[in-house]
Amino acid sequence: MKPNRMLEEPLDPYLPHNGNRGYRVSRYELDLTYKVFSNRLAGKAVITAVTTESRSKFSFDLAQNLQVSKVSVNGARGTKYAHLNNKLILTPSTKIPAGGALSVTIAYSGNPEPIKSLWGEVGWEELDEGTLVASQPNGAASWFPCDDHPISKASYRISITTDSPFYALANGKLIRKQTRASQTTWVYEQTEPMATYLATIQIGQYEHRQVSAGPVPVFAVHPPRCAQRSTSTSGANPRCWRSSESCSARIPLPTTPLWSPTTNSKSPSKRRDSRSSEPTTARVGAVPNVLSHTSLPINGSATASLSGSGATSGYTKALPVTRSGSGPRIPVAHPRTNSRPTPIKGSGVNLRT
Repeated sequence: MKPNRMLEEPLDPYLPHNGNRGYRVSRYELDLTYKVFSNRLAGKAVITAVTTESRSKFSFDLAQNLQVSKVSVNGARGTKYAHLNNKLILTPSTKIPAGGALSVTIAYSGNPEPIKSLWGEVGWEELDEGTLVASQPNGAASWFPCDDHPISKASYRISITTDSPFYALANGKLIRKQTRASQTTWVYEQTEPMATYLATIQIGQYEHRQVSAGPVPVFAVHPPRCAQRSTSTSGANPRCWRSSESCSARIPLPTTPLWSPTTNSKSPSKRRDSRSSEPTTARVGAVPNVLSHTSLPINGSATASLSGSGATSGYTKALPVTRSGSGPRIPVAHPRTNSRPTPIKGSGVNLRT
């Protein structure tokens, strides 16, 4: 297969190599083990979906540098698979009819790295002491198999086992933390559907504390020496929440941690943005920007993970967008029903989310 050849017609021209046909995912359950100093990731993904058409093959987005060791579909181990051009192609032992249940289990491992795209390197990024994930718009496949397209939204359970000195942060609510020997397991539950590019993991030597106790409690996750600076920076955030609530609707966000990295990226192309040895703190101006992602419509919950520009380029966002409930709406094209997105004149960007 030629490197640039696509398996089938693209969902849209904005992300021609991302997204897949034939199913809709409703949930991802990720069981991950990560070794910080060797940047080694081992994972098992359980993907729950419903088929939208009867077909003999299904595909998922997954970076080519991650090796797949085992695949099963609906519990059957006779599933054939091929991993080509960042696509994991599955051939179930029995054909699944339209509207049928699709439960896929994928075991994989490797040394994750960012995906090169038109927007630079996106996805998993190794730091000197930890890692961060900034996937917008198509970097989720750098660390787990998925239907990596902004219109595909699902709930998540993310379990991360890593070395005990490190704090692991992911989307949603921390529902369990367990330490055994030299490793700690952190389990997060994100019940509200969100796009794959919003799924994130941040690992570092951080502290966790509450800085605001309003309708949407705000928590700071930061290096110990950043305690005072994170407090002063996050002080204006509750005003951002109240302003957004009064202008748009009630924002049903359970909690919002603010994350601040202090270690440099190991990506050569990003080292130029990582020269400062000073700890960074979340930029207050980023909060309204992140909140704006919930306006299509404003209904759902979120984990906001923000950083300054000293340790990485820009900031990381982790906010789901749902399509249910009240709130302002913008017509969204649905590629799986053969309707085409409408480009915004002069921008070259499709109105997707």
